[in-house]
Amino acid sequence: MGNACKRMTASLLAFAIVAGTVPANVNWEDALWDTSIVAKAANHTASGLRSLSTSANQWYSDDSNTTALNEVNGGAALLNALHIAIMNADVYLNSIYDDASSLDQNGEEIYTTLETAFNSAKAALNGSTQTAPTVTTAPSALNPTYSGSAQALVSAGTASSGTIYYALGTDTAAIGTYSTTIPSGKNADIYYVWYKAVNGEKASVAACVPVTIKPASLTGISATGFTGQYDGAPHSITVTAPVAATITYSTDGVNYSATDPTFQGVTNGAQTVYYKVTKANYTTVTGSATITITKADNSWNTAPVLVSDQYYDDTEIPLITPPGTPRFGEATAVKYAVTTSDTAPAADAESWTTYDNIKADAAGTYYVWYKIAEGTDWNAVAPTKLGTVTVTNKSEQTWTLSMPDYVYDGTAHEPTINGTAYGKLTYTYFTSAGVCLGNTAPTEPGDYRVSVSSSGDETHYSKLESAEYTIKGAKFSTGNTVSFKEKVEFNFLVEATDVDSIEGAYVVFTYDHYGTTTTVKKPINKSDKNGKYYRVRLPLTASEMAIDIKAELYLPTLDKPVDTKTRSIKDYAEAAIKSNLDGAEVLKAMLNYGGYTQTALSNNTTLLANSGEGILTDVSNVAPKSETPFVRPIAAQGAKVTYKGSTVITTSDVFVRHYFTVATTLTTAELNAVKIQVGDKVLALKDLPKNKTGYYYDVAPQLAYELDKENGKIVVYGFEGSETADSENAIIIENYNVIDYCEAIANNANQSAANKNMVKALYAYYKAAKAYVDKRA
Repeated sequence: MGNACKRMTASLLAFAIVAGTVPANVNWEDALWDTSIVAKAANHTASGLRSLSTSANQWYSDDSNTTALNEVNGGAALLNALHIAIMNADVYLNSIYDDASSLDQNGEEIYTTLETAFNSAKAALNGSTQTAPTVTTAPSALNPTYSGSAQALVSAGTASSGTIYYALGTDTAAIGTYSTTIPSGKNADIYYVWYKAVNGEKASVAACVPVTIKPASLTGISATGFTGQYDGAPHSITVTAPVAATITYSTDGVNYSATDPTFQGVTNGAQTVYYKVTKANYTTVTGSATITITKADNSWNTAPVLVSDQYYDDTEIPLITPPGTPRFGEATAVKYAVTTSDTAPAADAESWTTYDNIKADAAGTYYVWYKIAEGTDWNAVAPTKLGTVTVTNKSEQTWTLSMPDYVYDGTAHEPTINGTAYGKLTYTYFTSAGVCLGNTAPTEPGDYRVSVSSSGDETHYSKLESAEYTIKGAKFSTGNTVSFKEKVEFNFLVEATDVDSIEGAYVVFTYDHYGTTTTVKKPINKSDKNGKYYRVRLPLTASEMAIDIKAELYLPTLDKPVDTKTRSIKDYAEAAIKSNLDGAEVLKAMLNYGGYTQTALSNNTTLLANSGEGILTDVSNVAPKSETPFVRPIAAQGAKVTYKGSTVITTSDVFVRHYFTVATTLTTAELNAVKIQVGDKVLALKDLPKNKTGYYYDVAPQLAYELDKENGKIVVYGFEGSETADSENAIIIENYNVIDYCEAIANNANQSAANKNMVKALYAYYKAAKAYVDKRA
């Protein structure tokens, strides 16, 4: 549909209005309110346009409407414009397949034109038949008082014809939409209610009624002040007010703020504080209260403490400990005096001094006095007796102390008092190094000292005696060590009071071995010592360096452990690395070997050995290389015994394992004839262990720093084509060690990155151990 057709309807409507065929002096928009002669652009759907077109067509098809409008001045032009707009809409809608779709720009223009033509036709017809209404009873202001709820603002008005419509606005014009509902208001304020009489499309001139919602009275307000002696605390008035009310204060009744004035020192009479309480929608309440603070009577905050009755031993005895602090003022405001009669010194006597000079220098009864100086906010305290202290002479106690050595039995032993002790006995225990253990007797093996003090009584001095003794037995040292020679061993160190104490002693290790709780019992080897400590070794695999090991030390005479300790190789190694102890680099390489092994074998991966701060080392660029290359034996054509290959076993020991396979056609007699020679030792192949890979021979474990050391030659013979050890087709294996294996795995494209990193870390561990041993050598 062309734009010319769409614009034609709007042009006809405009022409009709301008030419005067429709009354040009009618304010159509004011008469229709929410139905504008000129429709506003909006986002409409095809369904909305179809609904509008149907309504317009039904109105247009009603003969009573068209006949009446033809009689109105300019009505024929309006009917013609409406007819064209309806046809244009129908043509447009015939091309629409989805009524839910939004109108495009053309569709919006068609909608606007149709709506304008339809509203104009109805407005012209209505304007010719309706009479203008008048207001017979104007709404009157109710002027209610605030109640917290919305309230009607005016009484209802009446009209001669039609209905009264209302709207809220300013004092000059209505702002809100007119409706038949009487406006209401909630908050205290001045409201402007506009009203007019409406009959169809006609209305009277709007008028305005000002209405006031008056504030409510604010209740529940009270105020209290303060009258009393100085107490060092700030004081202010307290005002009680309703929730959400705002309180402000003033000391002059003019200038108010939210700060409640406070008074701390003695006031010059009563001080008046004014207050003002405000709350939205309520009247403001004002008032006042007073603060009066007078001088206080001073006393003790912390009273001085006199010593209990004492026994004189030719040394001056302090009588006050500790001194007191007054409730008000500094401690220096307090002075003390001491007399031997129950008469207070004069307030100005020279005997008044500080507490540390109040002492007894002989046996007798002492009277102790104090006074406190006056201050700005408090009164002076006159000389007052604090109390008395009696000092008497006494004699020495003569008891002795004995404490024999004993063998550990898990119970505490106390010393024996030989003679009569006077007063309270106090037992204090110490290690041989002088560390105080408190008042409870120790039960663990070791060297100790017990001190016993007797407080004495009124006739005896106090007495202190000590005795040294030994609880014979053993305990764990706080440290550990790790051995990395033939195998990885975690060593727990046992300290014994004497060699006899560990006779028959043992350690029980408990730990998680690949998901199974494992217990290992190890007797203490008296010949395996590290300095003064006995070393108890637990072999572990490379994947178990981060596993906590619980060690329990047992003596043969007891069924419960005398000491328990839990630690992992990881904990020990990280502490040694952090302290930069000798061999730290080897321990770091060992942890990396353990961590990479855990990852490669998926063992104990919850906590990796090399996960600590500063431990993880990137080994991806490490290139294992054996000093002497290995030449793989080549089987003769048709040989019934062949070399399968070699691997490395990484349990607590690290060693090489060689595999051999035999043909299925090999008879039992032929198998019995096959021999394996290792150095001077000759074994039958059939006697070797066997698994799904084949028969295998394990080479003796190698030291960590000798993993590249060449092993002795291994010869397999005694089968067809290789009847003797020096036969040309005998299987000969030499120059194969752990590092040869590492080199092979690292260079094998079929191996995973995790496996390669494991052997690279093992090689790095070997290099670190060798460097450490070479340096010490």
